[in-house]
Amino acid sequence: MKYITKTHKKVILFIILIVLMNVAIFTSFRQSVNLSIYSEHDSKISFFYDNSHTENYPFDDSHMSQEYFVKSSKLQNIKFPLDLVNSNKLRIDFGDKSGNFKIYSLSIQKSPLYEYVISEKVFLDKFRFKNDISQYSIEDGTVNIATSGPDGHIYSTDTYSNLPIKFKNSFVIKELFIACIALIILFINKLLWLFRNLPKLLIYYKTIKEKFVIKNIFFKNAFNLIIIICISVISAVILDVVILRSIAKVSEFFKFDTVHHYFLSSYVFSFDRIYFFSSFIFIIGLIVSLGKSKAHKYRYVLAFILLILMVLGKFTGSSLGFYDGMLQGNTPSYQESTLLGIPQGIRGDEWATEKPYYFAQTNANPTLQYFNKNLSFAGNDMVVSAFAPVKDITVIARPDLWGFLVMPNDYAFSFYWTLRLILLFMASYEMGVFLTKKHRFGIITAIIVTFAPPVQWWLSQSLMLMIMSGQFAIVLFNKYLNSHKLYSKFISLSGIALFVLVYILTMYPATQVPLGYVFLMLFIYVLIENKKNKPFAFSRLLQYAVILIPIALVLYHFYTNSSPALHVIMDTVYPGSDRPWIKLPWDYELYQFVNIFTASIKQPDFLNASEISQFFTFTPFVVVVAATLIFKHKNKPLLISLLLSVSLFLMLISWIPEVPFFNKITLLSFTYPVRITYAYGYSFTLLIVCLLAHLEDKRGNLFSGRVPLIISSVICFLTLCIMTNSINIFSYFKSFSIGTILMIFVVALLSYMGFLLMKGNYNSVQSFIVLYLLLSVCSTILVNPITKGTDSMFEKTTMEQIRRINSADAGRWMVSGSPTISNLVTAQGVARTTGTYYYPDWEMMSIIDKKHEYINLWNQFAHIDMRLTDGDLEFSLLDHERSQKVNGTNRIVYIPIETARDLNIKYIFTMFPIPQSIIDKGDVTLLYKDSVDPWSIYRVNYN
Repeated sequence: MKYITKTHKKVILFIILIVLMNVAIFTSFRQSVNLSIYSEHDSKISFFYDNSHTENYPFDDSHMSQEYFVKSSKLQNIKFPLDLVNSNKLRIDFGDKSGNFKIYSLSIQKSPLYEYVISEKVFLDKFRFKNDISQYSIEDGTVNIATSGPDGHIYSTDTYSNLPIKFKNSFVIKELFIACIALIILFINKLLWLFRNLPKLLIYYKTIKEKFVIKNIFFKNAFNLIIIICISVISAVILDVVILRSIAKVSEFFKFDTVHHYFLSSYVFSFDRIYFFSSFIFIIGLIVSLGKSKAHKYRYVLAFILLILMVLGKFTGSSLGFYDGMLQGNTPSYQESTLLGIPQGIRGDEWATEKPYYFAQTNANPTLQYFNKNLSFAGNDMVVSAFAPVKDITVIARPDLWGFLVMPNDYAFSFYWTLRLILLFMASYEMGVFLTKKHRFGIITAIIVTFAPPVQWWLSQSLMLMIMSGQFAIVLFNKYLNSHKLYSKFISLSGIALFVLVYILTMYPATQVPLGYVFLMLFIYVLIENKKNKPFAFSRLLQYAVILIPIALVLYHFYTNSSPALHVIMDTVYPGSDRPWIKLPWDYELYQFVNIFTASIKQPDFLNASEISQFFTFTPFVVVVAATLIFKHKNKPLLISLLLSVSLFLMLISWIPEVPFFNKITLLSFTYPVRITYAYGYSFTLLIVCLLAHLEDKRGNLFSGRVPLIISSVICFLTLCIMTNSINIFSYFKSFSIGTILMIFVVALLSYMGFLLMKGNYNSVQSFIVLYLLLSVCSTILVNPITKGTDSMFEKTTMEQIRRINSADAGRWMVSGSPTISNLVTAQGVARTTGTYYYPDWEMMSIIDKKHEYINLWNQFAHIDMRLTDGDLEFSLLDHERSQKVNGTNRIVYIPIETARDLNIKYIFTMFPIPQSIIDKGDVTLLYKDSVDPWSIYRVNYN
């Protein structure tokens, strides 16, 4: 009877939950117009409606939907909320550019239970009014529409009358989902018990073992592996289909456009995304199954398995999908590169400059020679320029490029991205264990360093290589000093040599020098901690000398080959040998509060997201806590003292006026303040890890009474006051609807975390760690898109034509209209005259600018664009065709046809019309004009 009573209670509660959730569905339901549309180019769709106005009511902006972004070559569902009472007119606008569209369905959802469906034939009858429409027909069950002008639209005056009603099958799915949720709530305790005991169940569950008689260790491990794979796949499907779609829908409801855009792709099911997510969950499952000690022991095996899984899937975090917004014409072989996320246009150094150099090297230079004559007349140094793949001993300093030596481009590119992240994560893990002697803090350090804003925003650049290589070198040096076996010493010293080369050959002194001070402090700490191991014994000095030999030989080889390019760079206007000391804005430290939202809500317009990115330092709190620990302890904590000293030193240098003599003798003349902030930010991060590990062992509070509360409250209040006086920061937060609330919230959150740090007891430390991990991951998890392959670069109709023409009759190319597209053309493996030059091509420029009249415009790092002119030669900072100035390091060269011939230019790829006089003279011949993109190919004729 008691059992029946419990069952009845469960059933009643189950029914109540079902009813409540259905009430929530029906009360939150909004009537809507649902459009399923495909576009051949990126476009913006919008709707106009009437809402009970008179028959002659005109469509206007007061009754207009938001603009819905439709990505090229992708079926997309648009849901437009609209109150349908007394409403009957509807207009669909197709953006301000001509293009081709396919409408697969249009329906009006009046209830969660049913909808009105407009079939194809009814569609043409209903939407019979049109404007700037050149094609309007039905084919294979879809409505084909071609717009011919900037105001292409169709509209209906009796949209919702006499339409058939269709029951929504999705309502049944929702009810099943609701039932599942109700069951989860009812049995949450049992599910939590199951989750907590999952590792034991996977390995030691006796009933399963006895039932299947799994006594052999091989079969037991195989069974566990199958279980983990199944859980990984199921979890990935739930994550992709349920969680990510829910995030997209919620963000759309609250109008968080950036988050919604990031997860928009989740509306379309993707096996590639399932594979991507299941790979990570699979590794996590293996870690749980192995347990802490075995997972630590086999950590590099696990990392290698993840690397293999990612490379097989051809996954990267590249923003090369940005090309899809620049070129819409795709070949039949095209597959969209971006699986999830937003290609970051601001990271042009990655997708528009560096990666085209890589593929220009691999596509045109299969032997991967050190000098590439396609990129400059005399041969472009491919190590100095973006450090592209080369079959040379110097490539040993770039393990991430090794894949290009043996793999096809797509797989090598994935190897490049994945290995960088894995090496950084593992190096940070090793550093955390080294600093704290605790494996758990290794994971914490790995997460907060890997997901730090500067690391993620500059992921494709040299910062992460320096942090990774510096950390590995320090950890290996400590391992070497504690090794007693010869082979262990040899492996450690070999690793040190490799990572020292990686650090040196990143070739970016602006960050190398200040980071070098942090690693110097860690090096000193290793020496002092290991003084009993005699780090300066004669035998060790001999070993140091031996390991320096290969380092010196590689560097000598590099200098011998690259000294001409290095001297050219040193003599340029920019970057040159004298780097200006650019002061930090007075509110620069406060940009940390903006970092939290740049990837998820909005990028700032006062400075780009990469430049404002900083480590979360909690500076005032960390200084107070570290100083207190140092002064309270009789035995001064050496590591905390060293990290605090170097952090404050670098911070002071970055904020005081330039001291030329001091900067020169300390090598800080090679850097400038904003790059120094990365170094002391990283140092503060390591200091926080050390403090947390130190405070975790304390049972009482670090400060007595209400001191932490008072200090954190004062800092919170002062921070808010200062932020409201910062035009940049306050304007940023006020630019979106709940920005002011978020500003107050985030200041309060970081102040509360400072309060927890100052309390310093065990529970406070655990709370701080959880919040710190969430802060780090949530701030940057949306920075990088999930990308597969390189079709966005190569499977474009224009790029296909360039490869076809060049393979038939190779020649030098000139691109007119965009240095970015010029770099993409270069990536196809053709010889160039335009694009990004890391250092000037003196041979080419001496042909163009014979008297060096414009030397200050081209003797620098520059993005060169060339246009054919029937006038005189001109180096210009004004784009005459667009009637606007070019920015930054962009340069336009207007060249006569004679100069083009002097440069041996054979083909011109242009988005601007060639001067008619040049065409009339027969100097050029049109070879190809793209039907989708505004680009044409001309051949230069030689008499």
